[in-house]
This record gives sequence, C-alpha cells and structure tokens, in this order.
Amino acid sequence: MATIDQTGTSPDDGLASSAESCANGARAMAKREKRPIRIVVADARQTLGMTQAQFGMAIGSSHRSAVRWDAGHATPSEGQLEELARLLFPCDRALAAEVADLAGETLVGLGLEAPPAPPAPPPPSPPPAPAIVLRAEDLVDIVLLAAVELTGAAPADLRPLLRTVFRRAHDVGLTTEAAARALEALAPAETPRKLTGRDEPKALPAPKRAQ
Repeated sequence: MATIDQTGTSPDDGLASSAESCANGARAMAKREKRPIRIVVADARQTLGMTQAQFGMAIGSSHRSAVRWDAGHATPSEGQLEELARLLFPCDRALAAEVADLAGETLVGLGLEAPPAPPAPPPPSPPPAPAIVLRAEDLVDIVLLAAVELTGAAPADLRPLLRTVFRRAHDVGLTTEAAARALEALAPAETPRKLTGRDEPKALPAPKRAQ
C-alpha cells in the first residue's frame, strides 16, 4: 500500500510525474534538434557553393525566391526541397536526409538509396522423422512375449503353439479382433497365474520288489 506524505502525494505519484517529465523532455529535445527550414536551406546553399541566383535556379525557382528564403520570408515548396535533397546527396548525405525530412520524404523514398534488404527467411523446418514400420516378425515377437509373461513358458515351446493357433484361425476365417472379443467374454474372473515348478506333477514312487 502506497504511503501519502503531508503534501497529499504518494511516491508512486512522484515516479509517474518524473516519467512524464522525462518523456516531455525527450520530445522537446527532438523538436529542438530539428532545425528551421531557413537555417537548413542556407546551410545547403553554402554546401553547394552557389550564389542566391544559382541556388534559386538549381531547384526550380528564382533569384528573388532564394533571397526571400535566406531572409526567412518564404520557404521552398516540398518539390523544391526534394530537388535540393537530390543535389545535396552526392556531397553531403546527412544534409540531404535532413532536407528530405523537411519535405516529408526519405532518401529511399526519393530513390537516392536502395531500401534495406528484407530479413532472411527462417530456416526450413527439419523433415519429419521417418515412421517406424514393424515387420510381421517383430509383431509376432510382441505377441510371443505376452504369452511368455502370462505362462512362464519358454519362447521355443510357445512358437509352435502360436503358429498352430493362428493358422487354424486363418482357416476358419477368425480375425484377431473377433477372437479377442470372444475370449474376453469367456475369460474367468481371476487372472491366470504363471506356472511354476510347484505346478508340475510329482513322480510316483517306484513299486517295491517282491521278496
């Protein structure tokens, strides 16, 4: 929560006022840096080394107009300022840009400079990763491992069994989807457990010899 001093203002108000003052100062400085047209035109004429008569004729006007420009009684038109910028560009680019700005133009807009190059296009996206295609042998191994995990039997013992089951299913026109649905409907409530050594039948004792 901001505190308020005896003058009725808070520190936030002071920061806002400071920021506004800085912004106003920057705008005022920008305005001061933009020289009056009379000064810029006089500077341009001196840079070109022309008399008032030569200067007036060079930008499409007269000696009388050049005298009035120097005295601040008139200003060149936008078209005359554009022509002046073209005359100045070979010898003083900065002054030519200043004159073009007074005419509401730029050196690029007047065709004196090429426009900046467009930004480079973004690099192309990398191609998508190739899809992994599993062979039929790989898919059979997935099914075989599921059977191994369920029964605990060796893969070598289950391969002939699976081959027989799938071949018979193909012969009778049974798809894997139909088989899965039928088996799920007939599945017992309990999940079958893996076979262990304890589930193997015990060997019967050898018969006793007659004495």
